[in-house]
Amino acid sequence: MDETMERIKFIERRLIFVDDLKNLCADKNLYTMGDEKCLGKMLNKCRKPNITTEDIIEIAKDIHIYSHLPEGMDFTDLCSEIAEISHSFFERIAMD
Repeated sequence: MDETMERIKFIERRLIFVDDLKNLCADKNLYTMGDEKCLGKMLNKCRKPNITTEDIIEIAKDIHIYSHLPEGMDFTDLCSEIAEISHSFFERIAMD
């Protein structure tokens, strides 16, 4: 590895776009028991500069509370569905 690469750190950021989460809920017929205020609070959970595994679980818990999960879908499936709509971005950070 050349000397330049040794002075660079790479980080991953994961994002979930609000429209993607709304579309997931609509496509899977989720969040049918929550009102607009509750939906807004849930969608705000994905307005972060980096979504963690814990954030995905919290979003899934919120969706689960206000949904009848489709036949054959359990909580871990819901977490996986949310993770699949996330987007990973890699950034280069110069080290001194």
